Amino acid sequence: MVAARRPVDRARIATLIEAKEDAGELGAAPGTRPWATAVRWRAHNALKDERSKAKHLAVLLGLLREHKGHAVLNGADGEPFASFEDFCQAPMPFGLGYDIAAIERIIEERKSAEARAERARPLAAPGEIGNGRGRGEHATPTRRGTDPDYLTARIARDRPDILERMKAGEYRSVRAAARDAGLVKERWAAPTDPVALARAIRRRLAPAEFAQFAALVDELGADGRAP
Repeated sequence: MVAARRPVDRARIATLIEAKEDAGELGAAPGTRPWATAVRWRAHNALKDERSKAKHLAVLLGLLREHKGHAVLNGADGEPFASFEDFCQAPMPFGLGYDIAAIERIIEERKSAEARAERARPLAAPGEIGNGRGRGEHATPTRRGTDPDYLTARIARDRPDILERMKAGEYRSVRAAARDAGLVKERWAAPTDPVALARAIRRRLAPAEFAQFAALVDELGADGRAP
């Protein structure tokens, strides 16, 4: 038995397409809809791009808040956002897809990655500790694995190119840099609640990726098999 398809909300689809196709105008007057639209896209890209600098992201969000960009941008219901907080939490392409607390954590994590890179000492290579050889950082039972300082020291030793990118603010966290360096693998605990799972997946995927994922789920149907 093939699962029943959900009715198509053509009005919402039209609103979604319009929001995706409107790139705005960064050179427009601050506080206008074209300006807010352009800054919204840049802020969203900065949130998703782990190489975006913390300062750049903070400036974009500060401009949106200062000039009340949310008040001239419409949500999925076609109405302007009532608050900056509502705008931040609304999924793209309407909002930023993160609550304010999550955005602040991302900014702080990127600042932390920059600071650790600046003071990092390369992890000592095997055999360099002992017998009078004490150059570099060394791992202890409590400073290894996923410890940020340990990972930064390993990056400084094995991937100085990525360390320089950390110093330049290109990573939102030490872990993000460690993934690029091949030191850790991305893992996350998937919630079993369908709504929580959908939100978790939405936070981890770019808009185009999430749309592709949603289309695939719809194609598979309720029983997990394509009709």
